[in-house]
Amino acid sequence: NLINGILEFRKTETRNRKLEVCRGNLVNFVREIGLRFKELNSNKDVNIVIAINMPEEQDMYYDPEMINIILNNLLGNAMKYTKKGVITLSVSEHERNCLRYIDITVSDTGEGISPEILPHIFKRYYQANHNKKVAGTGIGLALTQHLVELHEGLISVSSEQGKGSSFTVSLLIDNNYPNAIHKDISGDNETADVTVRPDINIQSERLTILIVEDDEDVKDYIASSFADTYNVICASNGKEGLDSVKAN
Repeated sequence: NLINGILEFRKTETRNRKLEVCRGNLVNFVREIGLRFKELNSNKDVNIVIAINMPEEQDMYYDPEMINIILNNLLGNAMKYTKKGVITLSVSEHERNCLRYIDITVSDTGEGISPEILPHIFKRYYQANHNKKVAGTGIGLALTQHLVELHEGLISVSSEQGKGSSFTVSLLIDNNYPNAIHKDISGDNETADVTVRPDINIQSERLTILIVEDDEDVKDYIASSFADTYNVICASNGKEGLDSVKAN
């Protein structure tokens, strides 16, 4: 999840992350994510509560991958900073200026955030020194804010040190996202066309793969992940990659 988060953050930084929405029941989707955290929670001193305070049959357009990453980050942080108490994932609806919004809130009774740190928590690579026992990359909340904004939503936070924090993501229920990529959930099982090059012996002991990535650290990580199984060729851009293909 950490590596996926870094890659996702990279895509948002380079403006390569596009909104891909489908129409479905967002309330059920949020509940499923909450149940996953509830089942995997190994801290007996922390109780995870899921509270649905709106009609459950509310269909709307949303990007499942974005919502999943947003809630993974918010719930993950809540579990990280709550050693004892309650973490609540709630879903509610409110109306403002005749527009309906869905509010997804993650609140906890954990350590809370000090007033000095609160204005900086959405800054990329920002890491507070108040708790050196908890490690992080400094990109989780920055990525979360990026994804919420790409989803044309708002994220807000309230916190009191020693009493806990509350993060709320607000999305417009009737937003059709005309500029987004629209996906049909029923089309997930479609089989893509695959072209097999006859000059490659897939039974050979080691195949060769090409990795094209302009971030050196990410490129090195991906290369090391495949090095035990494949011959790996790396390139920093498309031209270098094409030249490598022709040369090999």
